[in-house]
Amino acid sequence: MRIPASYYAIEFINYTVKSHKSQIEPVIKSMMKSQRSDVATKGAEFIAAYNIFYEYFKDELEQCLNGTSHQRKGVASVAVSLISKPEYAKKCRDLLDRLINDSDDEVKEQLSKMFRNNVLSIKENIPLVRKYIFSGAFSNRSFIIHELNEYEGSVLYFADIILDICEDLSTVHLDKVKDVNSGLRYMGSRITELLLRVYEQSYESDRNLFDRCLYAWDKLFENRVVRKTLLVLSQEESR
Repeated sequence: MRIPASYYAIEFINYTVKSHKSQIEPVIKSMMKSQRSDVATKGAEFIAAYNIFYEYFKDELEQCLNGTSHQRKGVASVAVSLISKPEYAKKCRDLLDRLINDSDDEVKEQLSKMFRNNVLSIKENIPLVRKYIFSGAFSNRSFIIHELNEYEGSVLYFADIILDICEDLSTVHLDKVKDVNSGLRYMGSRITELLLRVYEQSYESDRNLFDRCLYAWDKLFENRVVRKTLLVLSQEESR
């Protein structure tokens, strides 16, 4: 089973699975059930991809979603890689929603990669992202915060996500944010840059959102996620 999981075999299977499904299908099913973790992951990737593309392997996909961590990792990997493609986004959201509270570290790592794939470019993905933020799988906030900080347009469209992260950092993960050895401490300072942009951009257009930003600032200060001096510096830089 290591052979069909190799690079050139993968290329071969991708080209022939539609025209020779009856011959290829047993190979993919055997890969999915392999005792080798890398082969099982690749088999699950095949199954997820061909289900998304051609609606093949419906029963096997369900087995992977409820199967080993290697199989779930394979499904997550494919869904994350296609989440920003409009023609596949709906199916990918459905799959990722099933894995959003997965406890396995490798599955969590795959989920976090959705932010490297421009997940926010599709409006319908935003509810999934919000759900993910408050899930047990959302362990690395750097990806989404970095993506939004690099985003040059108005962030008002993503205001709810930014406010969700502020709430999360000032409540659920407050202890880690205050820990000098935790990466979340740095995230506390980066999220304020985004909150300041929402605060400034909503001033004239959305008074309710503006007030929500003030409330978020108060909560961040009250819980000592950020210092007031940081806000002053940020405001001076923005001018």
